[in-house]
Amino acid sequence: MAGVTEYRSAKEDLDERFRRIALSISVIGLICISLMVFSSQLAGSVTSVTAYEMASYIVTMTTLLAACLIRFQVRVIFRAALICLFIQFWAFSLYEVYLGEIMGNAFASTLFVPLCVCAGMGHRAIFTLAPVQFALVCVFYGHFAPIYFPADLSSSSLNILGATFAGFSALFMVLLGFINLARERTDRRLLSVLTENELLARTDPLTGIMNRRAYMQAVQNLCDPQSIDRRVILFLDLNNFKPLNDKIGHAAGDKILKIVAQRVMENPTVLAVGRLGGDEFSAVLECEPFSHEIEKAVWLLHASIVRDADLSVGTVQIGVSIGYADLPADPENLSVCLSHADAALRRSKREKSSVSRYMPDIDGYDSDQIAAGNHPNPLANALPWAG
Repeated sequence: MAGVTEYRSAKEDLDERFRRIALSISVIGLICISLMVFSSQLAGSVTSVTAYEMASYIVTMTTLLAACLIRFQVRVIFRAALICLFIQFWAFSLYEVYLGEIMGNAFASTLFVPLCVCAGMGHRAIFTLAPVQFALVCVFYGHFAPIYFPADLSSSSLNILGATFAGFSALFMVLLGFINLARERTDRRLLSVLTENELLARTDPLTGIMNRRAYMQAVQNLCDPQSIDRRVILFLDLNNFKPLNDKIGHAAGDKILKIVAQRVMENPTVLAVGRLGGDEFSAVLECEPFSHEIEKAVWLLHASIVRDADLSVGTVQIGVSIGYADLPADPENLSVCLSHADAALRRSKREKSSVSRYMPDIDGYDSDQIAAGNHPNPLANALPWAG
């Protein structure tokens, strides 16, 4: 059974927020890279290595931008992009060491650029890269210090200074890891709270199926002109439930409502089911576009519901009346359809026929009055366009 509603899940909301953040980072990153290229050209310091480095950054950030725009695996690609940026930065930095083309500001870049890149990573990736950062800074410092540091410093002093710089860089990465760990835990708690609130807002607390509001939105979304199968909406009302409830007790009565909801949900032809209140339910069925198939499906659903229920108070026979009508392709006509199904249900209860299909010549409500807002069925008032 599936039910489509207007509510976006809490996870979807958080994913959308993450996508917007990743999109902003990719755009800002491309702008910063473009400015770096422009400033390097003005300074006349563009080398082949620099050109390749900037090109690799542009490819990575463009890939992330494209993933954000088409909404494809944004989280995975974002994390992969950050790891790629970390690897690219250090690959080109060490290559400059190999070529002997170390710039005066290169060492400061090795301390802070990886920290900025790692700020968006998960805590596990940061904790893994922290010792790598320490080792790489030490290697880079070993080639940088003899060129740019005073010659009168002893080798041991240079080594201690380099280890200090590398240690602080790695320590800051570890601190970033703990900050991100706390943020991830907060996000998980927030997601849990939002999901629970969303569930409460959409479901009937007793039966666990959709409540009236969520169900009505699901029905509107199921009005699909592209569907090749036939869909009908059913109103279900338990027979003599009130006196039965008074007789066996409210706890047992609640159990019956849960059993009925579960039996309807388990039917393979049911697309959506909701509890409208009390002992009233509604469902949307989909079958092949033949009248006898629809009627057969409705009767099979009826048969599955009216099976005896074994309760602590004894075996209880469940009776239900069903009225159904065709679900319109246009949701604007849904209020008319609801009144048709309600009329069929009333006739089913009146004639004790168990199942009744809407028949215009017998049940005929005035469709113009219904469309104007004179709904015989109060459920139609749940529609957003109903007066």
